[in-house]
Amino acid sequence: MRRFFALLLVTPLLASCSDAVTPVAPSGPVRTLDVSPLGESSLSPGWTESALDNWTPDAWTLAASQLAESPLQSAPGTGAVMLFGNPLAGTDYPPGSHDQSFHGVDRIIPDAVVMDVGQTVTFQLYPGHRVAIYKPGVRPEDLVVPPGAFFVLDPTHRLALQAFPAPAISFTFAVPGRYLVICAISRHFLQSNMYGWIIVR
Repeated sequence: MRRFFALLLVTPLLASCSDAVTPVAPSGPVRTLDVSPLGESSLSPGWTESALDNWTPDAWTLAASQLAESPLQSAPGTGAVMLFGNPLAGTDYPPGSHDQSFHGVDRIIPDAVVMDVGQTVTFQLYPGHRVAIYKPGVRPEDLVVPPGAFFVLDPTHRLALQAFPAPAISFTFAVPGRYLVICAISRHFLQSNMYGWIIVR
Protein backbone atom coordinates (compact mmCIF):
# COMPACT_ATOMS: atom_id res chain seq x y z
CA MET A 1 0.00 0.00 0.00
CA ARG A 2 2.85 2.36 0.83
CA ARG A 3 4.41 1.79 -2.62
CA PHE A 4 1.13 2.55 -4.35
CA PHE A 5 0.73 5.72 -2.28
CA ALA A 6 4.30 6.86 -3.10
CA LEU A 7 3.64 6.27 -6.79
CA LEU A 8 0.56 8.49 -6.60
CA LEU A 9 2.65 11.29 -5.08
CA VAL A 10 5.51 11.05 -7.60
CA THR A 11 3.40 10.77 -10.79
CA PRO A 12 2.25 14.47 -10.86
CA LEU A 13 5.86 15.59 -10.38
CA LEU A 14 7.01 13.54 -13.36
CA ALA A 15 4.17 14.84 -15.50
CA SER A 16 5.05 18.47 -14.76
CA CYS A 17 8.64 17.91 -16.02
CA SER A 18 7.48 17.35 -19.60
CA ASP A 19 5.99 20.75 -20.38
CA ALA A 20 5.76 22.28 -23.84
CA VAL A 21 8.39 24.92 -23.08
CA THR A 22 11.28 22.61 -22.18
CA PRO A 23 13.34 21.80 -25.30
CA VAL A 24 13.63 18.11 -26.07
CA ALA A 25 16.36 16.55 -28.19
CA PRO A 26 14.97 15.10 -31.44
CA SER A 27 14.79 11.35 -31.68
CA GLY A 28 15.99 9.31 -34.62
CA PRO A 29 19.14 9.57 -36.75
CA VAL A 30 20.98 12.87 -36.98
CA ARG A 31 20.35 14.60 -40.33
CA THR A 32 23.47 15.59 -42.23
CA LEU A 33 23.48 18.45 -44.71
CA ASP A 34 24.09 17.67 -48.35
CA VAL A 35 26.47 20.31 -49.68
CA SER A 36 27.54 18.41 -52.77
CA PRO A 37 27.65 20.41 -56.00
CA LEU A 38 24.35 20.74 -57.80
CA GLY A 39 24.08 19.22 -61.25
CA GLU A 40 23.49 21.61 -64.11
CA SER A 41 19.95 20.27 -64.50
CA SER A 42 19.18 21.32 -60.91
CA LEU A 43 20.07 24.95 -61.53
CA SER A 44 17.51 27.52 -62.55
CA PRO A 45 17.94 29.28 -65.92
CA GLY A 46 20.83 31.70 -66.09
CA TRP A 47 23.25 29.58 -64.04
CA THR A 48 25.82 26.95 -64.96
CA GLU A 49 27.97 24.49 -63.05
CA SER A 50 30.01 23.49 -66.08
CA ALA A 51 33.78 23.60 -65.65
CA LEU A 52 33.98 24.92 -69.22
CA ASP A 53 33.28 28.55 -70.00
CA ASN A 54 32.78 29.67 -73.59
CA TRP A 55 32.81 33.40 -72.87
CA THR A 56 35.82 35.44 -73.90
CA PRO A 57 36.48 38.66 -71.96
CA ASP A 58 35.58 40.78 -75.01
CA ALA A 59 32.34 38.90 -75.67
CA TRP A 60 31.25 39.17 -72.03
CA THR A 61 32.08 42.89 -71.88
CA LEU A 62 30.21 43.57 -75.13
CA ALA A 63 27.13 41.60 -74.10
CA ALA A 64 27.08 43.23 -70.66
CA SER A 65 27.41 46.72 -72.14
CA GLN A 66 24.37 46.12 -74.36
CA LEU A 67 22.13 45.63 -71.32
CA ALA A 68 20.09 48.44 -69.81
CA GLU A 69 22.07 50.14 -67.06
CA SER A 70 19.12 50.31 -64.65
CA PRO A 71 18.85 46.83 -63.11
CA LEU A 72 17.22 48.33 -60.02
CA GLN A 73 13.89 48.12 -61.86
CA SER A 74 13.94 44.33 -61.60
CA ALA A 75 11.59 42.99 -58.96
CA PRO A 76 13.22 40.75 -56.34
CA GLY A 77 11.85 37.40 -55.24
CA THR A 78 11.46 36.44 -51.61
CA GLY A 79 14.49 36.94 -49.43
CA ALA A 80 17.12 39.53 -50.22
CA VAL A 81 18.67 41.68 -52.93
CA MET A 82 22.42 42.11 -53.50
CA LEU A 83 23.58 44.85 -55.85
CA PHE A 84 26.71 44.14 -57.94
CA GLY A 85 28.38 47.44 -58.76
CA ASN A 86 28.09 50.97 -57.42
CA PRO A 87 28.75 53.19 -60.47
CA LEU A 88 27.36 56.34 -58.86
CA ALA A 89 29.89 56.27 -56.01
CA GLY A 90 31.82 59.47 -55.37
CA THR A 91 31.88 62.57 -57.53
CA ASP A 92 31.69 62.98 -61.28
CA TYR A 93 35.48 63.20 -61.58
CA PRO A 94 36.96 60.67 -64.04
CA PRO A 95 36.92 57.04 -62.79
CA GLY A 96 39.95 56.19 -60.71
CA SER A 97 40.49 59.76 -59.53
CA HIS A 98 39.47 61.60 -56.37
CA ASP A 99 36.76 59.73 -54.41
CA GLN A 100 35.30 57.79 -57.34
CA SER A 101 37.69 54.98 -56.59
CA PHE A 102 37.93 51.46 -57.98
CA HIS A 103 37.04 50.10 -54.55
CA GLY A 104 33.96 52.32 -54.26
CA VAL A 105 32.55 51.46 -57.68
CA ASP A 106 33.23 47.71 -57.73
CA ARG A 107 31.52 46.40 -54.64
CA ILE A 108 28.59 44.25 -53.50
CA ILE A 109 25.89 46.05 -51.54
CA PRO A 110 25.11 44.84 -48.94
CA ASP A 111 28.14 42.61 -48.46
CA ALA A 112 26.19 40.17 -46.27
CA VAL A 113 22.56 39.04 -46.09
CA VAL A 114 20.80 36.66 -43.71
CA MET A 115 17.79 34.67 -44.88
CA ASP A 116 15.82 31.49 -44.30
CA VAL A 117 16.04 28.17 -46.13
CA GLY A 118 13.90 28.20 -49.26
CA GLN A 119 14.21 31.94 -49.83
CA THR A 120 15.68 33.56 -52.92
CA VAL A 121 18.48 36.08 -53.35
CA THR A 122 18.17 38.37 -56.35
CA PHE A 123 21.48 39.69 -57.69
CA GLN A 124 21.06 42.98 -59.54
CA LEU A 125 24.03 43.64 -61.81
CA TYR A 126 25.39 46.74 -63.41
CA PRO A 127 27.27 45.90 -66.64
CA GLY A 128 30.74 44.44 -66.18
CA HIS A 129 30.05 42.05 -63.30
CA ARG A 130 29.42 38.30 -63.00
CA VAL A 131 28.11 36.31 -60.03
CA ALA A 132 29.60 33.08 -58.70
CA ILE A 133 28.32 31.24 -55.60
CA TYR A 134 30.45 28.84 -53.59
CA LYS A 135 29.66 26.01 -51.18
CA PRO A 136 29.19 26.62 -47.45
CA GLY A 137 32.48 26.96 -45.62
CA VAL A 138 34.52 28.15 -48.62
CA ARG A 139 36.67 31.25 -47.96
CA PRO A 140 37.99 33.76 -50.51
CA GLU A 141 41.55 32.46 -50.01
CA ASP A 142 40.41 28.93 -50.97
CA LEU A 143 39.75 29.92 -54.59
CA VAL A 144 42.37 29.24 -57.25
CA VAL A 145 42.79 32.02 -59.84
CA PRO A 146 45.48 31.40 -62.47
CA PRO A 147 47.69 34.43 -63.25
CA GLY A 148 46.26 36.48 -66.11
CA ALA A 149 42.82 34.84 -66.00
CA PHE A 150 39.97 37.23 -66.76
CA PHE A 151 37.31 35.17 -64.90
CA VAL A 152 37.44 33.26 -61.62
CA LEU A 153 36.49 29.79 -62.89
CA ASP A 154 37.58 27.49 -60.04
CA PRO A 155 34.97 24.68 -60.31
CA THR A 156 36.22 22.73 -57.28
CA HIS A 157 34.32 24.69 -54.67
CA ARG A 158 31.73 26.36 -56.91
CA LEU A 159 28.00 25.87 -56.50
CA ALA A 160 26.83 28.04 -59.42
CA LEU A 161 28.21 30.51 -61.97
CA GLN A 162 26.22 33.12 -63.86
CA ALA A 163 25.95 31.68 -67.37
CA PHE A 164 25.43 34.88 -69.39
CA PRO A 165 25.18 38.65 -68.84
CA ALA A 166 21.86 39.78 -67.36
CA PRO A 167 20.59 42.81 -65.41
CA ALA A 168 19.28 40.52 -62.65
CA ILE A 169 19.52 36.85 -61.71
CA SER A 170 18.12 34.91 -58.75
CA PHE A 171 19.18 31.86 -56.76
CA THR A 172 17.14 29.90 -54.20
CA PHE A 173 19.02 28.40 -51.24
CA ALA A 174 17.71 25.04 -50.01
CA VAL A 175 20.45 24.15 -47.50
CA PRO A 176 21.55 26.14 -44.42
CA GLY A 177 25.10 27.46 -44.42
CA ARG A 178 27.39 30.45 -44.96
CA TYR A 179 27.85 30.89 -48.70
CA LEU A 180 30.62 32.92 -50.33
CA VAL A 181 29.43 34.99 -53.29
CA ILE A 182 31.89 36.84 -55.53
CA CYS A 183 32.17 38.87 -58.68
CA ALA A 184 33.81 36.37 -61.02
CA ILE A 185 35.71 39.10 -62.87
CA SER A 186 39.21 38.31 -61.57
CA ARG A 187 40.29 41.94 -61.25
CA HIS A 188 37.24 42.81 -59.17
CA PHE A 189 37.65 39.79 -56.89
CA LEU A 190 41.43 39.98 -56.43
CA GLN A 191 42.07 43.73 -56.42
CA SER A 192 38.80 45.19 -55.14
CA ASN A 193 37.82 42.37 -52.74
CA MET A 194 34.43 42.16 -54.45
CA TYR A 195 32.88 39.35 -52.43
CA GLY A 196 30.20 38.94 -49.82
CA TRP A 197 28.28 36.38 -47.78
CA ILE A 198 24.84 34.81 -47.80
CA ILE A 199 23.95 33.27 -44.47
CA VAL A 200 21.06 30.80 -44.77
CA ARG A 201 19.33 29.72 -41.54
